[in-house]
Amino acid sequence: MLINEVCKRCGLTKKAIEYYEEQDLTHPQIMENGYGYVKINSQKIENGYKVENFIEKPTEQNASDLIKDSSYYWNSGIFVFKASTLLNEAKKYTPEIYNCLKIFDLKNYEIKPADFEKLPNISIDYAIMEKTDKLALIELASDWKDLGSWKSVYDVSKKDANGNVKIGNILDFESKKMQGTSCNVEICCKFDDL
Repeated sequence: MLINEVCKRCGLTKKAIEYYEEQDLTHPQIMENGYGYVKINSQKIENGYKVENFIEKPTEQNASDLIKDSSYYWNSGIFVFKASTLLNEAKKYTPEIYNCLKIFDLKNYEIKPADFEKLPNISIDYAIMEKTDKLALIELASDWKDLGSWKSVYDVSKKDANGNVKIGNILDFESKKMQGTSCNVEICCKFDDL
């Protein structure tokens, strides 16, 4: 995640902690089916809104429709909640996860890798957030970007005159729209759109 307006972000986080169960979100700017979408309803609560619907990673067609509706926001993936609330929602919506939690040694903050592997392979977004009715939203007005792909890193990175992004020791000769990352010395010659 990339947020340049750090002060604004910190202020919202304080509000969210006061509410325990709220999320920071931002309005969709482009069609992106790799993000979660959250719809607010008109029920205003202090510092935010009640959530009507949460859709994690919609289909491309569905995402195209969602960005046309101003009541949808992107989920930035930042959740704030009481542990007891999360456990109650896990017990209600994902008992297979809730039951696995009993084998963890939470008193000593120890989770053995073998025990962790027993958990179902599902994100909190699909397991709980799409199902719960205990969501609220605090709007985050910022230049938030999810840096979950090389394309998104390229999009936000400083580029040279040929549109190249060079991170590390990269010697380049006539490349265009190339993204390179290196810990050693890399030599690139006439790459285009790499």
